[in-house]
This record gives sequence, C-alpha cells and structure tokens, in this order.
Amino acid sequence: MAQLCILQALVFTLFVVAALSDKNGNQDSDFTEFLKKDKTIWVFNTTEPGEVTCRRDTILNIEDSSVSFTRQFKNNTEISVENLEGKLFNWEHWESKQRKPYDSMTISKSEGNGIEEFLEFVDTTGNCAVVKVMNIVDFNTDPSRIWRELRLTNPREGIDPTSECWKTFDNAVNITGKNWRESYNKDCQ
Repeated sequence: MAQLCILQALVFTLFVVAALSDKNGNQDSDFTEFLKKDKTIWVFNTTEPGEVTCRRDTILNIEDSSVSFTRQFKNNTEISVENLEGKLFNWEHWESKQRKPYDSMTISKSEGNGIEEFLEFVDTTGNCAVVKVMNIVDFNTDPSRIWRELRLTNPREGIDPTSECWKTFDNAVNITGKNWRESYNKDCQ
C-alpha cells in the first residue's frame, strides 16, 4: 500500500513538473551526446538560489541508461564531494525505460531527495548544454526548486559557450523571470 502511494506521488509530481515545464521544443537533445566517460562538466551559469559555486561533474561510467559520476562543489568556503548515480530516460515516454533519446536523468541522493535533470539543449560540439534542474523534496513542486544551468566542458582551457547555447540559456531564463549568476570563475580548479 505504501509503495502504491509513493508511486502515485511520483507520477503526480512528474505531471505537475511537466505542466510547469516550458520546454523549447528541441526533441532531439540526448544526454548521451553530452555525458562521456572521463569528461568533466562545469556549471558555468545558473539560476539556482544560494551560494553554490564551482560545481562540476566528472563522469566515471556510462552503461546503457546508468550514469556514475562524482559531483564536487563549493558552498561559500566548504568544498563537498558526492558520488552519485543517475538513471537516463525519455521525458515524454518516462514509462518506457529504453525509449530514446535520453533527454532526462533522475539522480537519487543518499538523504532521499531526488533530482530530475532535463536536457533542454546541447550544442553541436557536445561541449555546451542548457539543463533544467528540479530538486524534488518530499514531492514539493515549489518553483524555487526549479532552476536552469548552462553547463560547459573545459572552460579553463578557454572553451566558451557557443552563441546558440548562450541564446538558449538566455531565453529559458527570461521565460522564468529569474536572474542568473555565475557559478564558474577562474578560481574553480
């Protein structure tokens, strides 16, 4: 009985989040084009509330729809490292586990909170992406728990977001009415 209630709450949450979604129509975005083994991906800019900076994911392994990665970030002066597992899926067809493209990922965290990440855009180089992040806490769908991130590989090597990636991020942020802030800076190494 408890499992049924949890399942119903999850399904309800997915529907609510989908209703709040302002998807840009890019049906072909696939996390497997952006997530590659041994790749380090930085959050360059974000609308996430708070003080978290220097967030990066280092992809350890990808097998079928499973992703293992290490997430490191700084909150003020404290550095945190998390070993995480993600499960890729197709947002429109979430009930079909193997349906592609994999435009979404569920990340389970040890404290029980779940994170849904939806890939809104990935550029043709596979180095820049716009991701909608939904921090689901106790099935709370508060809009402040939904934010956008502009993610980039190798910014310290001089790789900048492409104009198309910037434009997609800017449009997504403008629709939400939120302000973005820098997450990556030269001290993030």
